[in-house]
Amino acid sequence: MRYEGCEIVVFGSGISLDSDSFMRNAAKSATRFEDVAGVRIAVFAEPQENDVWTTFVGFPRSNIAVIATDVEYLRTVLARMKGSPGARALPDTLAEWKYVNTRAPVWGLRHYQKLEASLDPTSPFSGQADAGDAMAVGLAFSFEPSIRRRVTVSYLSANNKASQILEEYLGVADADTASPREFQISLHQPALGVIEGSVTLTLKEMFYRFLFGLMGMLGHAVYL
Repeated sequence: MRYEGCEIVVFGSGISLDSDSFMRNAAKSATRFEDVAGVRIAVFAEPQENDVWTTFVGFPRSNIAVIATDVEYLRTVLARMKGSPGARALPDTLAEWKYVNTRAPVWGLRHYQKLEASLDPTSPFSGQADAGDAMAVGLAFSFEPSIRRRVTVSYLSANNKASQILEEYLGVADADTASPREFQISLHQPALGVIEGSVTLTLKEMFYRFLFGLMGMLGHAVYL
């Protein structure tokens, strides 16, 4: 599903990217080049099904590459890198931060908002999401792939069906086809209005069952 976002790749110290060489080679396939916030950006367009995905690639620093799907989103990222002030999209005041383990190798959170929800099929407010929830607040997750293969998801909602909604997202309805050793989930309520699900998966189940639903919750759905 199309989305507005930017991937940022930061290479270790001592590595200097050859951005000039990349731009020369990109001239063979790029649609155009743009100057975005003082950074030269290669723009690529690729048809996918009924859409055209536009990708913006640039190197704001010698060891950083950015790959964005929207030029205005990218412009904001580059301006922030230069110290431009502005309100954070996910401020410290959000309740979701209380339930995310930022020490885990992989973690993230999402705060649901009603603004333009009708344009986002993954929003619980859109009327299109598989698990609609007018009382949803957001979610936080952390993932320990190499230690315990444990994923923990905290779903914030005052809905009395929040546990069922979380289970539907995470594919628990499909767990009957998996062996008990492949799919294990436990639910508990750490606080009022919060349901936490912990899942331990094999590699196969991790990729084909759980992450499919988790990515949808985070706004990166794949429709088959």
